[in-house]
Amino acid sequence: MGATKTDQYSLEIKRIAKLNRVLSHPARLTIIDALRTQPGLRPVDIQQIIGLGQPGTQRHILLLKETGVVRYHYETHHYRLFLHENILNQALSFLLNEHLKQ
Repeated sequence: MGATKTDQYSLEIKRIAKLNRVLSHPARLTIIDALRTQPGLRPVDIQQIIGLGQPGTQRHILLLKETGVVRYHYETHHYRLFLHENILNQALSFLLNEHLKQ
């Protein structure tokens, strides 16, 4: 009981669903918006923007990275974050195309 039947869905559908779950949190949307207007922010910068502690901020960043929304650029003592806008564009295109089919 309680198991979901995800085997019936394509990998693309599952990927979009996971991306939508990640994008459904206000803190992560705030991170995306900040990186859209200020590419290359450091995690400490993002922490100040979203007003969460370091563990919460890192968790949100990790979820965005796992879904491919952001990428890391490593520097000597820290890393900077950048958007993978093509991932967001693909998700939006998919959603719009599915909506238009109905």
